[in-house]
Amino acid sequence: MKLKKLLLFILTVTLYGGVIFAQQTDTVYVPANKENGDPYVNSLIDYIVADTNAAGEQLHSVYKLERGSFYIVDKAVDLKNPVKIVADPPVENDPEKAPPKILSNVTADGGTATMNLINTWADITIKNVWLAGIDAGGQNRGWGYGQALAVQDSFVTVTLDGVWLDYNGWSAIATAQPHTSWFINNLHARNEQNPGDQWTTFVFFLENAGVVDTFVAKNCTYFQSNSFFIFPPDVIQYIEVDHCTFVNLLKWPFHETQWLKAKFTNNIFYNVSALSLTETEEEGQDPDHLEYGLINVDTLAANELGQPGQYTIPESEREIIVKNNLYYFTQDLQDYWANNDSVKAQVWMNSRTRAMFDNDAEWPGLVEENTWNQDPMFNDFPQLSEATAKLVQVCLDIRAGSMHEWDWDADQVSDPQFYRLINPYPLPENFRSYAGLVGTDGLPIGDLRYYPDLVSVEENSNGVPNDFQLLQNYPNPFNPSTIIRFNLNKSGYVKLSVFNLLGEKVITLVDDVKNAGSHFVTWNGKNSASISVPAGIYFYKLEMENNIQVKKMMLLK
Repeated sequence: MKLKKLLLFILTVTLYGGVIFAQQTDTVYVPANKENGDPYVNSLIDYIVADTNAAGEQLHSVYKLERGSFYIVDKAVDLKNPVKIVADPPVENDPEKAPPKILSNVTADGGTATMNLINTWADITIKNVWLAGIDAGGQNRGWGYGQALAVQDSFVTVTLDGVWLDYNGWSAIATAQPHTSWFINNLHARNEQNPGDQWTTFVFFLENAGVVDTFVAKNCTYFQSNSFFIFPPDVIQYIEVDHCTFVNLLKWPFHETQWLKAKFTNNIFYNVSALSLTETEEEGQDPDHLEYGLINVDTLAANELGQPGQYTIPESEREIIVKNNLYYFTQDLQDYWANNDSVKAQVWMNSRTRAMFDNDAEWPGLVEENTWNQDPMFNDFPQLSEATAKLVQVCLDIRAGSMHEWDWDADQVSDPQFYRLINPYPLPENFRSYAGLVGTDGLPIGDLRYYPDLVSVEENSNGVPNDFQLLQNYPNPFNPSTIIRFNLNKSGYVKLSVFNLLGEKVITLVDDVKNAGSHFVTWNGKNSASISVPAGIYFYKLEMENNIQVKKMMLLK
């Protein structure tokens, strides 16, 4: 019903005013539609921007959107005070409870009404909301310089949790202001493409900001897109990218070599930097004209004579941690590289970066551990081959002098006009990995949202689990090893053992005093004599005082 109303609205563009209703709590509920069911254009402006007193102070701090709705704006939502724009968590396979989508109106002549959706001069939190690069007519907002979110002042903190992005022609999120901080969780960016320029459509365009104080991204996915996840400024004082999944990108995720303090852990890079570079292109990217590795590091330019050194540290104090990451290139992509003499094959690290990580005397803080070059086995997404075929074809076409759209969606054929506007939830791409690799925390590598069977740990205010709990092992079934996790609500003597179907003890994995908290242990499928056990069903038992819990697991061969 909401879709029918929206499509009728597209045919007769009308501007609506709005009335702000007083609400007693700190949360204001923002309507997407008027009482007669028509779209309430600019309700975000009427209910948020105008919700101030005579001194310009915000009257409320939380603004709640309705799931399954479209919030249409004729102009950017300009926020001068700290606010939170939120929605309830979406529900799978229920269109009425899908993420609410903020998008631009269309003009009377069919154009896009506004390039920027949201401008903020103050701290902002956005949760469980879709920021669309598509306007209400189903077309891209345009390929010019416009963003879904633009930060317009310094010392602003941006918190995104459960945000979807797509079809932003230049960049999705940007700032040219210094000293911003970014905390990004559960973000899903897809089909960020500019058919006229292979280099643009950044997710975070921060190049002109000078210095970013903090950038943390966890449990994020970036899929089927042109360019960089982060186009950073001169300096990011601290960056952390953890449990993220990058799939089918023309460019590499991070366009930077000047990291001061950085952590890249538990990520998956699949067909990333697919277009790769020619020798001529390398001259304009890497400072030494080398291949631009997925992880790329150089000595700090600020340490050179005559350079400003406000945001620099001695080389020996740099900390760049690269642990438990996987990268993989499909055969058809490798064939594209092999069959184009001018194109270099993409590398994990170039020779300069590798030498710096290997030189513990000069760079003791540069640490790389557990880098896997293997197929992550995205078995729950059989249509990935279709998306990858479009990626490889656009690489070939770019080298032949033709750039074009190459977005992928499951409804492209069945709904060619509005598939970009009307997205199913959940999205069709599922990047759960069946490679059985685990991260530094004992959890699967990559975006953890693809593992709904992983039980979250309920903690009290002191960060201690509320219950004694034995969790299901991961992966299960497994071969050759698996992770067993357990939570303790108090400290004490703990025993964790594995038994076969006959009830015979195979091995004791834990037999010690453990502190209250969350713990994990790896079982490698061997008994106490370090002999591999046969395939089959096994039981693992956790004991602490009078508490006993048992679960079942299966070993495959």
